[in-house]
Amino acid sequence: MRRVEPGERIAKNAQRDRLGHARAESGGGPWAFTMYLDAARMRWYRYIVNWSLQDQRVMVSTMQRQAQDLRLQFTWPGDWRGVRWLAAAGAALAAVGLIWIARRVWRTSAVSPGPRIPRFYEHALGLLERRGLSPGPAETARQFCGRAAAAAPFCALPLARITEAYERARFGSAPLSEDELSDLEGCLAELADRRA
Repeated sequence: MRRVEPGERIAKNAQRDRLGHARAESGGGPWAFTMYLDAARMRWYRYIVNWSLQDQRVMVSTMQRQAQDLRLQFTWPGDWRGVRWLAAAGAALAAVGLIWIARRVWRTSAVSPGPRIPRFYEHALGLLERRGLSPGPAETARQFCGRAAAAAPFCALPLARITEAYERARFGSAPLSEDELSDLEGCLAELADRRA
């Protein structure tokens, strides 16, 4: 077996590194990946494997010193008894803040009525209720429209237009135009005439 001298090993590694660098610059490919692996290996040896006991001691003592400095920054001053009024004022301010926050949360979390039903739909429901038709507790507007159209076919067309406008007004993001509102007035008048 031939023994490799350290100088030969360094020269071979340098030649291999130059070759890998040239290949990585020329076309990338797997050589670029091996360069990243070599860089990671170098950092591993430099910062992990070659980390001496002295380096570890310096690191631990630095961390301990920083932790103690941080702990000293957050200690209560020794002459705090002289400023009791400041502590009382801070506690009172905190109590007022908590009460204010609690009242705002209580107000917003209280059961509030849902969005208001548009007047034209309330009017249509009133007209249909006089005929004995009213929506069930778990019935949607569209389901009620279908049931009312089956019970009173002459109300189907105006009620369908009113229901569509109700859904857009209640669940849509844009308000109804003046033309649509005047059209709804006509539908309500048609419902009132057919009621008789």
